[in-house]
Amino acid sequence: MRTVTGLGLVSLTLVVLAGWPSPRAHGQEGLAPAPRYRVKVLGIFPDRGRTMATDLNDRGVIVGEADNYDDAGAVALVWRDGKPVRLPAPAGYRAIRATAVNAAGQIAGSVEKTYHGTRYVSGCLWTNGKPQLLPTPRGHFGTATDVNATGTVVGWSMVGIPPGPRAWRWREGKLTLLPLPPGRTVTRECSVNEAGQIAGIAEGPNLDASSSAVLWDQDRLTVLPSPLGLADATFQIDNRGRVVGSAGNGEGECHAALWEGGRMRNLGTLGGSVGFACSINNRGQVVGSTELEVKLRPGSNFIDPDERAFYWEDGKMHDLNALIPRGSEWKLVAATAINNRGEILATGRRNNAQRPVLLTPIPSPGNRKNAVQSQRRLKWAFTRPRSSSDLTTRAERSGSAAWRSLTAISTRSSDEKCVDPFTTASPTFLSFAGLFCHFGW
Repeated sequence: MRTVTGLGLVSLTLVVLAGWPSPRAHGQEGLAPAPRYRVKVLGIFPDRGRTMATDLNDRGVIVGEADNYDDAGAVALVWRDGKPVRLPAPAGYRAIRATAVNAAGQIAGSVEKTYHGTRYVSGCLWTNGKPQLLPTPRGHFGTATDVNATGTVVGWSMVGIPPGPRAWRWREGKLTLLPLPPGRTVTRECSVNEAGQIAGIAEGPNLDASSSAVLWDQDRLTVLPSPLGLADATFQIDNRGRVVGSAGNGEGECHAALWEGGRMRNLGTLGGSVGFACSINNRGQVVGSTELEVKLRPGSNFIDPDERAFYWEDGKMHDLNALIPRGSEWKLVAATAINNRGEILATGRRNNAQRPVLLTPIPSPGNRKNAVQSQRRLKWAFTRPRSSSDLTTRAERSGSAAWRSLTAISTRSSDEKCVDPFTTASPTFLSFAGLFCHFGW
């Protein structure tokens, strides 16, 4: 699950004192914006046609897979120091897919084996590097697609005769099939947030004409609206219950979509007719991919879509290629994940080579100036206060944005279990500040 990760006191304090605000979309039409991200090219797995990074958490743990454009020879991966390492599998199985990683580093994915000529695929959960085989309900094909911080896993399996995908939830050692909406026969493409809300896609007998986004919230099932006609896919749900994916009209046109508060928002495209929103973080920042136009490759029947990775925030969609340093040799064609630190996993192409890349936010000069001002204000606020109340009063008078970030956590709802290190601080920090006052610091 792409979610906020609690950080240690020292790291969190340094981040808050730095006063880094969350990234904001900037730049104007016709003007090249300043670079927003550094580009780091990740290592690839040898002897495979492609290597893909699918998810990352706030600690920087990256997971994905490598294959030869099919499941034959596919391997599940975790990156260590920028290099992909193959995940182990249960005895007799082979790890083929790593789909999601939660705050604790647990990884959800798939493993497979062949028995008497029949291929069996099952969901798998890796905890501290050790694989745990998940049950497959009434069938021989299943996959785990997401895992949240409590270890709840969601996925789907082929069930019934004729077989069709059915979404399930695995929690505390028990696997449960999720209920079907009226008139729907299959469910798939599941994601789960920290509150246990699950988003997915439901389809009827005619798969191309009856797909819709659905939300399972405890025992309540809601079919989400799609003004464009169809919901083609849902990829992720954040901790506020916002869902991202794509919605289309059934005639080849689909746009990136965001569902919030029972309504769908059309995020659009960068100019073409196809767009997919693949990931959303708890700040509401969205990334995905879009196609500007489709052309036939000269001298062949192959189609060359002009694919672009995008970043969306505050109602604006940006081409990620315009937010990286000029002269970069990589064209970003898709963005698959964004964490709460604003780090983005993307796919880059250069000279027909494709590589996974990590985009890291670059603090702007204005942000660094704000950081210095915040440090000066906090220094004054914390100069030998006589009591903890005096400490609070001084800090509030300082008008420091960093102090407002520190106190904001106290008003947060109880269901937000984790901390955004760029906008809030742990209550532990406030407790230590009180101790310093008590001992006359």
